[in-house]
Amino acid sequence: MNTWRELMALTQNHLKNVCCIWQGSDECRYLESEKDSSGNMVYVCCKKSSQKKIIDEEVKDFISECRKKKIDPSTTGNALGNNCSGYLKLPNKQQGYDLP
Repeated sequence: MNTWRELMALTQNHLKNVCCIWQGSDECRYLESEKDSSGNMVYVCCKKSSQKKIIDEEVKDFISECRKKKIDPSTTGNALGNNCSGYLKLPNKQQGYDLP
């Protein structure tokens, strides 16, 4: 978490239309919530961060476990989506498809 400067969130439109926030397994696996310097919850993309490999490995392991148990991973509500090309976790810059 970035505590020394404010993190700018993904836009509400991006969260809703691309990240599919709160839409179960369609939600992007790289979406992460953090608190900004004011204590507000913001959502950032981790796809182009060092966390990507860890997230991908966790999702791969989860899907493998579901298959062993004959469970459809899309019915679990876990975020499995890979919905866009991703964004860098940039401080002080709001991001989303709907921004220039």
